[in-house]
This record gives sequence, structure tokens and C-alpha cells, in this order.
Amino acid sequence: MKRFFALFLALVMSLALAAPAFAAEPDDPTDPGEGETVIQPRRGYLIVDDPVSGTGSPWVQPAGYKYYRVWVQNTSGHTMRVTLKYPDGTLETKTLEKDRAEVLFESDNAAEGDYIVSFSTDWNYGSGTVRVRVSDLPI
Repeated sequence: MKRFFALFLALVMSLALAAPAFAAEPDDPTDPGEGETVIQPRRGYLIVDDPVSGTGSPWVQPAGYKYYRVWVQNTSGHTMRVTLKYPDGTLETKTLEKDRAEVLFESDNAAEGDYIVSFSTDWNYGSGTVRVRVSDLPI
């Protein structure tokens, strides 16, 4: 039994030493060598994923992130007015028909700073979902 255990332990150790513990970082990330893994940093993320509300949905556009996309789903049963307030205070309003979902605002040269998207219908602020994706690469 001791001999079996010793052989088993030797086999496990030799396998552990033969395999790398982690992938090596490539010298050139655009041209990985054999056995190397390229790890790409996250270039975009969902900064807002909220239900439509009377208070709106704010976000801060991070420095270096020039792209955003605002997607809105209208489940209110009424046409919804969606207003985007930019960091400089200007407003842009678009309408979204009932039971629709679409990208209403996009930018490829966004200023960093505070944005807020707000909602209204003839009856109240409406219902649905708002999602904002920001990125440092085109989306």
C-alpha cells in the first residue's frame, strides 16, 4: 500500500510540475505566442439598468469613455417622452410609442460628467426599463 501511495504521489507531482500554474502574459498582446493567453480588459459596461421612475436615472460618464447608448423600453401603454440632460445642462427629448423598446440616444464623443434620463407620459412618468451602456470603444 505504501508503495502504491508513493507511486501515486510521484505521478501527481510530476503532472503538477509539467503544467503551468497560469497562462503566461504575452510579450505582444496582439500576437500571442503558443501557449499564451490574451486577456482583454473590459471596454464597456452597463452603467444603468433601472426601471423607469419619476426621479429619472442618472449616471456619471467616466473619463476616457467617449461612447454611450441609451436604450428604453416603454411598457406604460401610453406614448412616453424621454429626456436626456447633458452635463452642460442642455436637454434633448424624444418620444417612444407604447409597447416599444429602442435605442433613443447614442454618442461617440461624450463629455465626461453627470447625465440624467427622465420620463413622462400624459398620465405620469410611465413604466418600463432604461439601460445605459458606456464604452471606451465604439458600441
